[in-house]
Amino acid sequence: MTTINRTKNTARNAIWGFIDKIILMILPFITRTLILKLIGEEYLGLNGLFTSIITVLNIADLGFGAAITYSMYKPIADNDNETLCAILNFYRKIYRIIGCIIFIVGFLLMPFLPNLIKGDVPPDINLYLLFLIYLVNTTLGYLLFAYKRSLLHAYHRDDKVSKIAVSLNILQYAIQILVLSLFKSYYAYVIVLPLITLVGNIATSIVSKKMFPQLECRGCIDPSIMKKIKKQVSGAFIGKICGQMRTALDGIFISSFLGLTQVAIYSNYYYILSAIHNFMTVTTNSMVGGVGNSIAKEDLEKNYKDFQKFTFLYAWIAGWFSCCLVCLYQPFMRLWTGEDLMLPFGTMILFCIYLYIMSASDIKNVYYTARGLWWEGRWRAIIEVVVNLVLHYFAAKYCGIFGIILASIITMASVNFVYGVAILFKHYFINSSLTKYLLTYLKYLIITIFVCSVSYYICSYIPDTSIVNMIVIAIISTILSNLLFYAFYSRTAVFDEVKPLFIRLIGGIIHKFYK
Repeated sequence: MTTINRTKNTARNAIWGFIDKIILMILPFITRTLILKLIGEEYLGLNGLFTSIITVLNIADLGFGAAITYSMYKPIADNDNETLCAILNFYRKIYRIIGCIIFIVGFLLMPFLPNLIKGDVPPDINLYLLFLIYLVNTTLGYLLFAYKRSLLHAYHRDDKVSKIAVSLNILQYAIQILVLSLFKSYYAYVIVLPLITLVGNIATSIVSKKMFPQLECRGCIDPSIMKKIKKQVSGAFIGKICGQMRTALDGIFISSFLGLTQVAIYSNYYYILSAIHNFMTVTTNSMVGGVGNSIAKEDLEKNYKDFQKFTFLYAWIAGWFSCCLVCLYQPFMRLWTGEDLMLPFGTMILFCIYLYIMSASDIKNVYYTARGLWWEGRWRAIIEVVVNLVLHYFAAKYCGIFGIILASIITMASVNFVYGVAILFKHYFINSSLTKYLLTYLKYLIITIFVCSVSYYICSYIPDTSIVNMIVIAIISTILSNLLFYAFYSRTAVFDEVKPLFIRLIGGIIHKFYK
């Protein structure tokens, strides 16, 4: 049987994941700044709108990626290469069909693009040509070798995926920064995307073939496995709609009701929030393969104890990042975009709440995905989509950006988190108390609100007019928030249980870093 060192691989995946996310925080920030300063905020608005539309089109992949990766866990544990080859062959066929569907639907959508924009479009932009470039970029990911990435995820070798991403992201943003500086052309900026996607898929194929030469696309899936995959994909499809629509609706509704400039303002704030959340989820993304392997091999009690420890540790991290965001959000936006492109204080606070609520579901999602509970969660996803659509429409029409963010928070907290956790406990952690878990997380939330309030109150006395002062605020908010969290948690039983795990994980990261 194949043995996977979960702690070692999680540490290795985390290192390269963090490197990738740091690059994706810094380099896109530089390119967004150049777009803002050199050619205008309307182009950022177009980027946000087209990204939202492409996100909706990506629903066409039906959640196959996650479902197929889940179906590989048991064959990997059993060293069943024939089944893995058959699954890979099936995956390739489906992805090519999906790529064609996305292109056709996107092409048919093009005549309606002007209806999604309130106000004028930059005069030098051809909406249809620009959208076609975005569409080709997305389609290439499905038509080529992206399906081979599933092998790396299933074998818990996300570090290989991150290494490729690091190299290509540096190349992509270096070229984009260069063409923006020299030509001030948004077309030149966008045309880089499909070229990098092409190179990335070829690189993934080469790495996958080198690591797993015995695995290639051949054979047919056993009918019993196919039946399970169909069920998982059906549920994953509905879940995919939920996840994609949540992020896509914001940009589309803001563009339709408020215009491209408001899309740009919103997307600037959301970019910071998303960059921080993506940085946080490096850890959870690194865990999925290991948790899947643990679910396949370990008993329920052991996995629930791990779930509690991961929830505590991640709630602490989410609280720390939320505190820093509360203290630094407006000062950073003031220095970056200027007063004219800033949101009110209350809306900024909602973004901070948005980050924490979004993070609350991350550990749940790890176990949800590793256990393959998409079918069981289909009604949760449907309800979230419907509630999102209704709330976003009225929020955009009557309350602007503030209402849109509030709508997202309401649906994420009530339907995604609470209902989602209930499904996990009903279908996996059947011997554990859902009420006790939710009350524990409510305690984490209350403590985080208190810590954020204290941190903001103290940091508000520091002028935020310079980068040096912002660094001071960052240091104070980091130290103060973690000291307060330590004071609240240091005498709890879960803290004592997490310490060895944390030390082992950090030790693994340090070892891999210096190896």
